[in-house]
Formats: sequence, structure tokens, C-alpha cells
Amino acid sequence: MMAVNPNDGPGISSLSSPMSPTHQVDARLQPVDFTTLLVACRELEETTVPGRFEDAYQDDPQHIVLSLRTAPSTTRWIEISWHPQMARIC
Repeated sequence: MMAVNPNDGPGISSLSSPMSPTHQVDARLQPVDFTTLLVACRELEETTVPGRFEDAYQDDPQHIVLSLRTAPSTTRWIEISWHPQMARIC
């Protein structure tokens, strides 16, 4: 179980200090279902269309990062993981 270290600042957890029961963190992963994928696609459509693909990076066999150049000359990064227990799109 992870503990919050007061020296780390808010939202940063550490394994080095004990933690009271009122400050326990319940980390549950949200599954990627059709609704989640649909919302992600709509958000991408709003923020990256029109845009073009620039580059892709793959750190491991189940994770890829895409770089997209959007119309106002900004770069957007999309992280996609298809890990069986930790799938995510961000």
C-alpha cells in the first residue's frame, strides 16, 4: 500500500512513510470500453482536426506515443496503451 509523504507535496505518494486509514488511496483502473473510446475519439476530433501525423514512438510492445501537428502549429501527443490490465488513451 502506498503512503503519502508530507514532504513530497500534494498528490505525490511515497512508500517511505506510514499512512493513516483516512488517507489511503484506492487506485482502481477504469476499463476502456466502447463509451470511453467514443469520448476519446470525439475529444481528439475537437482538438486535433485538422491536423497531420508527425511521428510515433514505441517504448515497449504494448505502448505507443503519437505526435500530431494541429492547424495553429501546435504539437499534440497521444499516448495509447493496449496492456491487458492497464489499457489507456491520453
